[in-house]
Amino acid sequence: MRRITNAQIATRDRTDLTVWERNFLRPHLLSMQGGKCGICEKPPPVPGASFAVDHNHTTGKVRGVLCASCNAMLGHAKDDITILVRGIRYLEHMKDFS
Repeated sequence: MRRITNAQIATRDRTDLTVWERNFLRPHLLSMQGGKCGICEKPPPVPGASFAVDHNHTTGKVRGVLCASCNAMLGHAKDDITILVRGIRYLEHMKDFS
């Protein structure tokens, strides 16, 4: 298998990812992440299920691969770190009420 550098991954144009993403990028990133989601670190829920290639919506740069739930979480938060941190604080504060 051809080796790819992190620089190539980081600068890959998001509009050019269809076949390349499916056939090379996604499996390569998943391998680099130990076969697990980059956030929850769980393997695919079903053998052969694919993860989403996560990218920065402003720059188009690829960050890694995520399961559907983690990808949706970032999407709903619009990649806003402040919102995600507030969510963590909320869960920590409310843990005694669960």
